[in-house]
Amino acid sequence: MTTQPLSEKLTVFILNLDKGKMYENLFDSIYSDLIASLLAKYHVQRARSLSGAQRHLNEHQPIAILLPDPAVTLKQNSALLGQVINYVQAGGFAIFSCNFSSFINESTMDRFWKKSWSLDWKFGDYHRTDVYLNRSITQLPMSSLPNGYSQKAVFLKNVANDDSVYRPSSDSVTQSLVFPSVPANPNEAAVALTKVGEGWLGYIGDVNNEQGSQAVILSMLELAAKHSASK
Repeated sequence: MTTQPLSEKLTVFILNLDKGKMYENLFDSIYSDLIASLLAKYHVQRARSLSGAQRHLNEHQPIAILLPDPAVTLKQNSALLGQVINYVQAGGFAIFSCNFSSFINESTMDRFWKKSWSLDWKFGDYHRTDVYLNRSITQLPMSSLPNGYSQKAVFLKNVANDDSVYRPSSDSVTQSLVFPSVPANPNEAAVALTKVGEGWLGYIGDVNNEQGSQAVILSMLELAAKHSASK
């Protein structure tokens, strides 16, 4: 893997307030390969404290914020969430992924999308199935994305067709070693991307760090870089 000189790299900010949480250090232990890929291409800055995160967003303008856990949804972090929302509406890019979907409950997620982002997205099914790339989406770079892959994910309901990046096909069925297979809902999205104000919000519901999901994150960051350059 070729590494760019630091001076030439664009900045990606990881907002990872995991200290004292049940998901503390999980991002590092589960997603070490993703972190390595990010470091090879981007200047990665990371905050694991509220004050550090607020200071960074006050002083810097990253091309994207990666949120690998749901800490920003907690009441004590509401001011920080406001900064993230303002950043996106002004043209930034936020990606909710990695451990985000594993540690947020249904009611909190539904309220988060509606109250914070004015989205009708809702917590959907939770299972493993084959999902496929929606090629009608034109904004996301697709050259490195798999046509389809299996992922265990928290799916989203009420995602518009043009915002559904990966979803089951009409032939997809649930995959389980315990339960019998049943048809997966082709109207729910495992990966979503939508415009918010002048910026973008991405969601990857995968809970197991599939290689396909890493490719999605990198593709979203590629879009973020292009969007940042055009501002």
